[in-house]
Amino acid sequence: MEDKGYKLLIAILVVVAVVLAIILLLMLLGYCGHSNDGPVPDDDPDDHTEKIPKDMHTYDPVKGWGSWNPSITTASVSQAEGSAYMDELAEKWFRDIYGSDQPIEGRTAPEGYLGFTSIVGDSGGKLSVTSKAAVGTGFSETVVTFDGVPDYIICPASMAYTLYEILSVGSGSQDDVLSDLFGLVYASDSTFADDFLGQYGVSTEGWSGIELSSMTSVMVYQDEYLQLFEGIAATGSTVCFMGTSEIGSDAYAWLSEKLSESGSYSVLFDVNSVASALASIEAIAYITGHGDVAGDVIGDVRDGLYGVSEASRSQENAYSYKRAFLSVGMDRMVTDGKGTLVDDLMGLFRLTNMVSDSGHPEIYEEPVIVKQPDVVVFRSPVGVDDPAFDKDRALRVKTFD
Repeated sequence: MEDKGYKLLIAILVVVAVVLAIILLLMLLGYCGHSNDGPVPDDDPDDHTEKIPKDMHTYDPVKGWGSWNPSITTASVSQAEGSAYMDELAEKWFRDIYGSDQPIEGRTAPEGYLGFTSIVGDSGGKLSVTSKAAVGTGFSETVVTFDGVPDYIICPASMAYTLYEILSVGSGSQDDVLSDLFGLVYASDSTFADDFLGQYGVSTEGWSGIELSSMTSVMVYQDEYLQLFEGIAATGSTVCFMGTSEIGSDAYAWLSEKLSESGSYSVLFDVNSVASALASIEAIAYITGHGDVAGDVIGDVRDGLYGVSEASRSQENAYSYKRAFLSVGMDRMVTDGKGTLVDDLMGLFRLTNMVSDSGHPEIYEEPVIVKQPDVVVFRSPVGVDDPAFDKDRALRVKTFD
């Protein structure tokens, strides 16, 4: 009996020794010893494969999404369409997300950074631009050939701002830039004045163009558009309508037909990435006869985005886990999923999209609470520091009188 007891004791000691050896080996290999209590350094800035899951917070219905205290920032509908404002939007996000005064300007993007496929070409000595074209209930591609520079432009505020930056290159004064801009923009949507001042910081005082009820719901306002086109044709002028694929294929097919009948043009941009946004900037420059400065404007945007990306590198790599973001409307639970400009811009911050579906799917409260995104981008015309921004409403905080 004593011999059996002795052998059992030896066996237990051997097992304990083996377990301790395994624990020590794991610690030496770095699998143990990490803590979620605070940021830890990452030797490889782009390698998050070894990062450990984050600590989740208990959801409090009273605090709403504030239960896990996400960083919040905003982007308006216009800003999310893509324009030469992208770098400034990204810088605003950086300040809101990190609360950092870290310098991010003065960096020059390396050659080939954020490359894109040009949609501008030459067709028998004439400018050609690859545009979206309506095919059935969807879109394909077509080449629009310009006989000359259009006399006027019809476009939303985002594209007007791109044109503003294009006209600013080498210009003597802002008054001259605005005079040229307002002379070109024949019509825009009803929010143009508010968007241009509130979201881009440029006053539209002095603009006497036509305010359209909508630049996407064209078929609802057919009579308004017909009157607009007839007025342009009566003057013998040409115009180029520039819009986004949100307009819908049926509406764009009708609009393109009506414009071509009077010798005018229409170009539809599908801006769903930084690359496609840069391509649209180049196209707008060429369409308006300023192709020689397209590289300057695009270079400035690239430098700005590169500065933000590099500055966010150290910020994100200070975390022990891969952080996620959610981009969502204030009222409608519609998000910016994969294959959208917001998703691509946030990729420069090394943040992953909480939404795995493409496009703009609806999302409900439950998955947001479960995944607890670290950063939330709200679709709002005002910034988080603006008194008009309702933070409690955005975060679904329950308030009591």
